[in-house]
Amino acid sequence: MKRALLTVIIGFAMAACGGGGDDGNGGTGGGGAKRSCDVKVQAGHTCVTYTGTAYTDDTIAKACSMTMGGTLASSCPTSGLAGACTQPGASGQEFKTYYYSPVTSDQVKQICSLGGGTFGTKSLAEDDDTDNQ
Repeated sequence: MKRALLTVIIGFAMAACGGGGDDGNGGTGGGGAKRSCDVKVQAGHTCVTYTGTAYTDDTIAKACSMTMGGTLASSCPTSGLAGACTQPGASGQEFKTYYYSPVTSDQVKQICSLGGGTFGTKSLAEDDDTDNQ
């Protein structure tokens, strides 16, 4: 299960990489846009919030549709949250992945460590930072 979820994370990051600014397709860059992609697959449930300024509305929509049929959302759900992982990414390509049960907090910590991210357990309502644990 960890490998499948790590694959989802990598897929999000690779699919969404793109420059900031207007892409000519209605996307807007910069401004710290926060858009989310909710993905529910047999291996588990994840949701990614793209926080980096390089992400445009268009690149987020494309990444979400390319990643196992994700659904665009204004925010990630709070029910069943097991933990979160903040990925620094390249400049302007930061994102945060939320994991939900049946994944455990310990599993999220391991997945996050494998990807070089920062693990956190704060609720989405307190989403200014992640807890380092």
